[in-house]
Amino acid sequence: AYLNQSQQLYKQAMMACGFEKIYEIGPSFRAEKSHTQRHVTEFTQLDLEMSFIDSEEDIFKLEENLLKYVLDYVRNNCKKELVLLEKEIPTLKIPLPRVTHEEAIKLLQKAGIKIKQGEDIGTAEEKVLGKEVEKKYKNKAFFITKFPWKLEVCKFYWMRDGKYGRGGDFEFMGQELTTGAQREHRYDMLVKQIIEKGYSPKNFKPYLDTFKFGMPPHGGFGWGIDRMISYMLQIENIR
Repeated sequence: AYLNQSQQLYKQAMMACGFEKIYEIGPSFRAEKSHTQRHVTEFTQLDLEMSFIDSEEDIFKLEENLLKYVLDYVRNNCKKELVLLEKEIPTLKIPLPRVTHEEAIKLLQKAGIKIKQGEDIGTAEEKVLGKEVEKKYKNKAFFITKFPWKLEVCKFYWMRDGKYGRGGDFEFMGQELTTGAQREHRYDMLVKQIIEKGYSPKNFKPYLDTFKFGMPPHGGFGWGIDRMISYMLQIENIR
């Protein structure tokens, strides 16, 4: 119960303390379904949050530039290791495609997947979607945006834009790398969304208290480093 699962609520609280940009690289522990090929109980995470953003697009731009930088750096500075591993690092062209959830469903339907508009996109569908997006946009990474608010991916702390959440899944090599979003920084709206998502505001009192006296517009993401490396090198199992 006391092991760190996510830095999410704590890094948000720091935005109210005058830290405009923060990041942490450290271990996270989760009771994941560890018999899958992309989940582990303990992993290393890059967690980042920043203030005074205009929209979730500021988060997307940071994510795509960061991934491009990492891939270029490894390609140029780890040539010996890449020869030993017999791997080639993919090249990204930015800006990366922004594919709305609605368009993603249409691409999956066109590829023969039985899925309806408004339904969640699972791991198997993600892999098919990655191939379809690469065919259409000639890129190995993209963002799924405009998630319907009712979906589980839209957390209570996301900002809401009508019927959509202001965030997106960052897909790389046919799988989800991370989810980034603009957060809801207005106290009353945050309380409303906590109730909407089926939680009790009483259980979030220490978190909510940090929003009472003003919080800047902010957003961020959590990036599993183990997962990124396994995708980058196309290693089938994260272990």
